[in-house]
Amino acid sequence: MSVKITRRVGRPTTPEAILTLWAVEVAEGMKEAQIAIGAVASGASLSAYEVLVKRNDVEVLTADYVSFLIEGRGPGGFPPPEEIVRWLQEKGIVPEDMTLNQLAFLIGRKIAERGTDIYEGTAPGIPLDQIVETAFDKIEREAEFLLAVQANEVLKESLNKLRSFKVF
Repeated sequence: MSVKITRRVGRPTTPEAILTLWAVEVAEGMKEAQIAIGAVASGASLSAYEVLVKRNDVEVLTADYVSFLIEGRGPGGFPPPEEIVRWLQEKGIVPEDMTLNQLAFLIGRKIAERGTDIYEGTAPGIPLDQIVETAFDKIEREAEFLLAVQANEVLKESLNKLRSFKVF
């Protein structure tokens, strides 16, 4: 089952709905954090968030590079230069004393040698652990409500059975 990320109306009434609510809260929190840290160029990554729920399994799908917005990209090989050029263009960055490709090379070299600023700890990333905990806190109330409703239904059913009990 695929679910578009939108604000919900009403209370969830099934365990799957609670899982979906949790995943939507995580995705929304990630999007808000991404905007807050200024990690939005074209906006494509914001529209790429998707929630998938299958029975007791839930996934929050994102654009591939969102993982780099969480922990950063460590040193190693050069990132794809065409991706850096595209990012520079989407950000509207126009270098003054060099070409776009030259600037992309310098950025790629820095990343290859030292990693991204998020990796180095000099820029904030998406605080995923905090977002997940906040989402758990929010759905805990919903789960408690659902359990209370279900317990109430069982109690009513039991009372109705007792009322219909006849002594011979």
